[in-house]
Amino acid sequence: MSKVLKVPDEKFRDKVHKTLQENLSTIRRELGEQEASRWDEGTLNAFMAEEFQKILGPMSLSEKDPVLQAKMDELGAYLMSEEWLFQRGKPVQGRRSRFGRV
Repeated sequence: MSKVLKVPDEKFRDKVHKTLQENLSTIRRELGEQEASRWDEGTLNAFMAEEFQKILGPMSLSEKDPVLQAKMDELGAYLMSEEWLFQRGKPVQGRRSRFGRV
């Protein structure tokens, strides 16, 4: 994540990386490789559903709406395109940095 953020220099990027490491974790990092291998997508989804039901009440399984899934696929393709990923920031009135307009 720290590699794709637009930051002024490498020193700042290293600070962002360190902050992310300190504040975010993964199942693998917390449990170790062997124990983490037990947590596949289905197991995680079932566990999360169980925990959410404790807070939100009973939930029922439903199928994805095909129209919604098609729109998600369309947006996903666009948001992963080079056009979107490498676009230049839009100028914001009054926002400047020592590197020029941000």
